[in-house]
Amino acid sequence: MKYKGSHTYGYNDDIGVVILGNFQSSNTLNQAQKNAAEALAKWLCYEYDLKMISSGTNMAPISTHKNIDIGTGNDVNQVCPGNNAAPWIDGTLRPNITAWGN
Repeated sequence: MKYKGSHTYGYNDDIGVVILGNFQSSNTLNQAQKNAAEALAKWLCYEYDLKMISSGTNMAPISTHKNIDIGTGNDVNQVCPGNNAAPWIDGTLRPNITAWGN
């Protein structure tokens, strides 16, 4: 691997993507952000042949800090990606990408 991420302690042999914004209390993802996230996810899955990633646990091609219990006590892992983004990522983006990749 040419570069190593530092986005989630213990799970950095994968690709980290960030969507900027405070999605915990105030902002929601707009349609342009959703379209870009889905297009980027499809390209990454295609380009790097991502199906199930095994980094100590089986994770779908799309996982968030909230999906990974890393036991560090870091509060960001409890809320990231936020209450206003998590439902779309968990309920729409992840299933779409998982189905698209099969």
